[in-house]
Amino acid sequence: MLARFFFVALTCLCIVSCAQPTQQITQNAGFKQEYIATSKFNLNTYYKLQGNTNVGDSDAVNVYIEGDGHVLANRRMISKDPTPHSNLVVQLAIQDPNPNVFYLSRPCQRSPQDLTNVCNNKYWTSARYSEEVVNSINQALSSIKQQSHARKINLIGYSGGASLAVLVAARRNDIASIRTIAGNLDLATMDNIHKTERLYESLDPASVAQQVKSIPQIHFVGSKDWVVPEPVAQAYCRAAGLDQKHIKVLAGVSHEKGWLKEWPELLAIQP
Repeated sequence: MLARFFFVALTCLCIVSCAQPTQQITQNAGFKQEYIATSKFNLNTYYKLQGNTNVGDSDAVNVYIEGDGHVLANRRMISKDPTPHSNLVVQLAIQDPNPNVFYLSRPCQRSPQDLTNVCNNKYWTSARYSEEVVNSINQALSSIKQQSHARKINLIGYSGGASLAVLVAARRNDIASIRTIAGNLDLATMDNIHKTERLYESLDPASVAQQVKSIPQIHFVGSKDWVVPEPVAQAYCRAAGLDQKHIKVLAGVSHEKGWLKEWPELLAIQP
């Protein structure tokens, strides 16, 4: 039963390897690190900002939301630490030419103190998109906006981070755009495809699709992504009343591979 429930998470385990420690990669790119305290979690961030002065009212900060991470230790055991074994999303953020960029970890990822004191494994399993998690991400975005002096936020979510990008966008009026990468945008469709059990403590991004339909958005899908295939994005767009021009399928790209090479060109596409 556990293996069925977490099939998608297991498929995603560390297929993109970390050649270097995350701290080294981010420091070499000129990114700083800090924790953002929210009402429930301390969320780890890596970021670059344009100096210490106001960015200006017309500018936006780009925020990358991490995926579900290291959910399973093996087919029968839940991981004790959901920190991703891959630096994919960190490296996508580093490639971003915007002067104001934040990478935002999910609750309990890259946060040893929280992992010991406040984390329960439900926050990377059944409750990975729960009210508590969405609220924490929302609070972090408000902090990021204040710190960057930006007027708007561009959200970029990978895999399960795409779910949270949509869910949090439905609660805000300052989201300039949404870009998703291999996004888990419709939980029911994912369950039907993989014959998995429902994430019973999680909110479904498809349920708020109509609320965010007016936000410019584009959803990138890999043609060889068997983890989150194109029908998931199609189901979300139907729920939102959006046409298929909001989906871009990348030939030869899988759930984990091909995104780094494609990202500079994809980022230039206006949602």
